[in-house]
Amino acid sequence: WEAAISRIEAAAAAAGTLDAGLRIDIDSSRRGAALLGALIEVAEGNYRSTGVLVEGLLEEARAAEDTEAVMVATALMGEIHAGSGRSETAVHFTREALAIVTHSDHRFLTYYQFVLHRHLSALLWAGYWDEVSSSVHQDFAITSRSALQVGGTVDMCMAVMELRRGNVAAALPKLTAAIEGMRTHDPDGSLSLALSIAAQLAAAAGDTGRADELLADWDSLEPRGTAGTRVIARGNRLAAEYARTGDPKALTALREAAEQAEEHGLVAAEFELRCLSMA
Repeated sequence: WEAAISRIEAAAAAAGTLDAGLRIDIDSSRRGAALLGALIEVAEGNYRSTGVLVEGLLEEARAAEDTEAVMVATALMGEIHAGSGRSETAVHFTREALAIVTHSDHRFLTYYQFVLHRHLSALLWAGYWDEVSSSVHQDFAITSRSALQVGGTVDMCMAVMELRRGNVAAALPKLTAAIEGMRTHDPDGSLSLALSIAAQLAAAAGDTGRADELLADWDSLEPRGTAGTRVIARGNRLAAEYARTGDPKALTALREAAEQAEEHGLVAAEFELRCLSMA
């Protein structure tokens, strides 16, 4: 992408057609390429180094009134802050990103799932249950007018919300719906997380047959999703194994995984794993 941008720029300069309008387009394209690279780094959990880059790109985008880049950058800043354990700050950014999508008619509708999923994640970490519900209802209103597929991600968020509120009975059907939805449409690679949470709950309830079935499904999947998602999924898998067998090795492995998450700066994932190790 960056090479193509440079070729266009060089050709325009040579032809004498590199005017102000084209320069704006080239600069915007360069920001887009940089944000794509940042997205990859964020997915790998490189929050510390990437946060400075994205912050700079966001400042540039605001100055240039590049709304699309502002939307992507604020969504990424939300993801970075949520993964780093700063959920309140994360929500501030993801609210702005979602507002851009929803107040731009259909211009940015293709970004809707990208932004919504990061906003819901930030809200869950912050514990803003009412806003989770209102965002989901808004989601159904918007997606009913489009060809978007939500899959099981929204069901997954609702399930996690109920679990964090201590309402396991309400969470289970939502978690089941999430798993079935993600089997056909899983843009964020969260199926392994849903399976591991369901396995952990089944094992804790003494339903070892169901836990074994879910763990077998988990083991058959290739690792997907962000670094934080993969770490939390593995942590729930270890917690399920410990609840199912009582093997202290599984608990030790879970605590070691939390320490590794801390070393890599995955603060939110570390917190989740430490909570699991104390359950």
